[in-house]
Amino acid sequence: MSWTKEFKIYIKKYIICLYYVCKIINFLMYKNYKLWIFFGAAVIFLYLSVGKYEEFSIKKSISACVLAKSKLKQDISPQEARKVCEVEIKQNK
Repeated sequence: MSWTKEFKIYIKKYIICLYYVCKIINFLMYKNYKLWIFFGAAVIFLYLSVGKYEEFSIKKSISACVLAKSKLKQDISPQEARKVCEVEIKQNK
């Protein structure tokens, strides 16, 4: 019998605590709604920019690799170096 009473008391305390935590969170979110809108917009723009600049980054890596390969090996042509670098970079990605 006492176990069920203790459990009921524990549940009541938990619900009261949860109620006040929700009230505090709602108050903070209402007061800082402009900040939350800014964070949401920033996350969306960062997500969209990843796709745009990922391709640019790969192209720059391939170009740098081609230059390095052609400097190190004089007998390799730029087209062959580009093919080798594309394979290496796509394997490492």
